[in-house]
Amino acid sequence: MKGDNLNRNKEISLFDYFAIFNKYKRLILLIVITSVFLALLYNQFTPKKYFAKGTFFLPLEVNSSASSVVGYARFLGASLPSDLDDYVKFLIESKRIKSYVIKDFYPYFFPGSSSIKKENLIFIGSKLDLGVVKLTQDKTGVFEIFYENEDPVIAYEVVMKYIDNIMVLNKELEITAQKKIISVLDSPVIAEASYKPKKLINII
Repeated sequence: MKGDNLNRNKEISLFDYFAIFNKYKRLILLIVITSVFLALLYNQFTPKKYFAKGTFFLPLEVNSSASSVVGYARFLGASLPSDLDDYVKFLIESKRIKSYVIKDFYPYFFPGSSSIKKENLIFIGSKLDLGVVKLTQDKTGVFEIFYENEDPVIAYEVVMKYIDNIMVLNKELEITAQKKIISVLDSPVIAEASYKPKKLINII
């Protein structure tokens, strides 16, 4: 008896749902069509983003010289990192490496220019927006540097130049005795397809 009442209630509930849907089907259909249309517009006019990433680690012989880095930091009298891993992060976030990367891009944005102008460097910096460069480190000590741009070639070149300039700064500042402060696990590659916007997700 109770089972019959339960089935009857289910039938009534389903009937009610279909009645509501039938009553508002035009509104529901309009909302769905509008949502899909807006998603398509977003995908069409949102600039595509390409990313590049590279992974590297500090060789054992470099880690063994970490104590010299500590002494160097104390000698400077600044609140610099006392750990070599932190020092690499410090270099990546420094204004100095950003300025090196920007200068490396000067021939790309101003080919044939015989002199470097300050206003041009500012322009390059605004185009590259190096503030979006990200550096992470996993539990095994492997670093991953990540950067995104509307141009896949620029995205690739920025990551490459960051990795190259870590070695340049190591040599200039004499952070470690070893010339090769990092070993590259995976070099960046030029992306063949954008990763933003994600069209399917936006439509769903």
